[in-house]
Amino acid sequence: MSPDLNEHIELREQVASLTTAFLPFEHWVADVNKCAIALSSLGKSTGFWRRRGLYNELLLEGAVWHVSRPPQPARIESRLPVHILTWKLKLAAFPPMYSRRAVHGSVDFLSVAAKTYRTTLRQILRWLYVRHERLQLNTNLRANLTLVGKTLMYATTTRIDTRGWDICELAYLILRFWVEDWIQPRMSLLSEIRDARPRCIPQFARAGSRALRCACRAAFLAAYGTVVAHIRSSSVNGFLPVECLRCGFDAAIMSAYKTDYLRHIGLVVMPAVEDLIPSLKAVPHGLKQSWSETWVFVSEISRDQG
Repeated sequence: MSPDLNEHIELREQVASLTTAFLPFEHWVADVNKCAIALSSLGKSTGFWRRRGLYNELLLEGAVWHVSRPPQPARIESRLPVHILTWKLKLAAFPPMYSRRAVHGSVDFLSVAAKTYRTTLRQILRWLYVRHERLQLNTNLRANLTLVGKTLMYATTTRIDTRGWDICELAYLILRFWVEDWIQPRMSLLSEIRDARPRCIPQFARAGSRALRCACRAAFLAAYGTVVAHIRSSSVNGFLPVECLRCGFDAAIMSAYKTDYLRHIGLVVMPAVEDLIPSLKAVPHGLKQSWSETWVFVSEISRDQG
């Protein structure tokens, strides 16, 4: 069949319209190639969840969707909405070699971790108060948790009674049990915040004997989102098993980081919790081009040094 000259001429006349229509997709492909490279380094969440395979699949799917969602009308929705929290830091000086004793005993490490934990928890609590008023919730802000089973928080038979609780408010208290190592549930939303346990600070938030403030904040926010998702998926007949809280943040949070000891760059993927992250203006989220370029740069340096 010979080509139709009229159709060819008509198609050439539509070049400008076709270029305009496909330009958003061209920009999208370019952005994905620049920004999505860090997702290949994400480590899996190996603890906290009984159905770890499905959870990791949903988190990674949400992260890929977050980065590579195409323009309308080709866009589809993710099964698990997520936020990607990032940080990019210049280290002030070459840190000492990693030492567990130095990390856990350093005054600077404990001070930074404690201050960051308290600040992050106050931000979450402030958001919960505003949300409580906006939604006109009838939950009791002075109520303590009720444990069923053995009294020890980490006993395999211990469960939390979730009946009558708002999920986001309950998750705040469970996060505090997890991080502050409370033994008895004598805590309400109005209770004073204690210090975080040093072993709750994940590896990706450390540089030698120092705790990194931005990375610690990302870890605590991601842990909160993880607890919210855990309550939604694991609560059975009004009760939530708490044995999962024995794992550390490194096992519970999907993360990736790179460092050449002059720079420290990383990201965590967390289940989205309503409008919490967008309401925190100082928390970087999403993969920006400048962040991705630094990731590639540090990755190449680390590869050459290796």
